[in-house]
Amino acid sequence: MERSPLRLRKTCCDWYQSWYQVCYHGPMPALNIQFTDAEIARLRERAEREGRSMRTMAHDTIVNCADRSDKDARVAEAVTRVIHLSQDLLRRLADR
Repeated sequence: MERSPLRLRKTCCDWYQSWYQVCYHGPMPALNIQFTDAEIARLRERAEREGRSMRTMAHDTIVNCADRSDKDARVAEAVTRVIHLSQDLLRRLADR
């Protein structure tokens, strides 16, 4: 049975797409986000201005936000620890 060039091409394309998805994107989770037309226009404009893709811009913004909230929690924890360790000193300073 002889395959037609068109069928062979489709088979190769299907194989490549499957390979690409499994090998390149396999374990990476994805996130679908909905934007209004105005929001997507602002994102597109900013990405073009910075010479980045909208996907990279959205990814970096979300990751930076998560990192910032982790940093804020660590700072709050450090402040609480310093206040606890410095209670006697703080009382003496307040009594002066």
